[in-house]
Amino acid sequence: MSLKILDRSRDVSTINAVVFLPAYNASSTIAQTLDALQNNPGLKHIKAVLVLDDASRDGTVAAARSAWRSTVPLEICSNLSNAGERTTINSGFARLTADIEWAFILHADDVVKPNWISLYWNEMIGCADDVATICSSWDTWYPESGQIHAGEEFPDKPSVLVKGTRAAVLDTLDRGCWWHISGCAIRVRAFHQIGEFEATLPQTGDWEWLLRCLDKGFSVLYLPLSTMRYRQHGHSVSSISFRRGRDIRERLCMLTSYRDRGYLSFVEYRRKVLGMMYQVARRILVRVVRRDLTGGLHHARVLAEIAVKYKQSPDPQEGGHYQP
Repeated sequence: MSLKILDRSRDVSTINAVVFLPAYNASSTIAQTLDALQNNPGLKHIKAVLVLDDASRDGTVAAARSAWRSTVPLEICSNLSNAGERTTINSGFARLTADIEWAFILHADDVVKPNWISLYWNEMIGCADDVATICSSWDTWYPESGQIHAGEEFPDKPSVLVKGTRAAVLDTLDRGCWWHISGCAIRVRAFHQIGEFEATLPQTGDWEWLLRCLDKGFSVLYLPLSTMRYRQHGHSVSSISFRRGRDIRERLCMLTSYRDRGYLSFVEYRRKVLGMMYQVARRILVRVVRRDLTGGLHHARVLAEIAVKYKQSPDPQEGGHYQP
């Protein structure tokens, strides 16, 4: 990949960018999301805001139209039937004209801070050609209780460039997903080279795409600042997936894939799978204490699946087919 640095004096008006707002039955939150977006002075640089409506049935589109006051065009792109977040975002990229360089992405229940666009825009003006995405920290927000777990806030620290190397892939396999699709910006050209988001991974699709990005040699620019509040509630995709243990299932698939590609040795893979078994066992115990029998049953099935994978994982020293 080229490391050529673009001219920092580039006219900001020559950068073409849009904002994607994937939404599904978000009528109760999308107005707050759009209000916060319109409080960004940097919105004036954006060509259009696209609400990617995934066949909502609760008036999400009407709520979005009512909340929009900006002179920046608001476009509604609605699916004929519910397709899921990953497919909906993929279709958003497919709609873009050739002149659009960047796409900001913001979930219809999250709230960005006023500096979100301007901070990213300053980096876009002169970032290296191999930077596929810009991201930052975020606050985890529980609106029902008012609790907020603050993210990083280090205005005196420089941005961090994570190069697309084998070491970065291994570190991300260990740490998990430090990149968040809601609140990020993606370079359109890089997206088409890296590939679409995996539709079958509603919980770990962010992590899978990040790993694929780094594996293909693209870099990620991280800002050590919290630029948004990430809403947590009982009906979110992550909450539902967590209760059913889907996040564990998807993580196991990811680890198996990168083991087979030579990123994880037999010992490392078995260690990670064993750690997942302990994690699921703890979740089962918590659900039993809370008398959540349905959640406990889901996790018991997941534990059985992981145990089978653990026993079946091939040992190269015993003639297994896997070669690290």
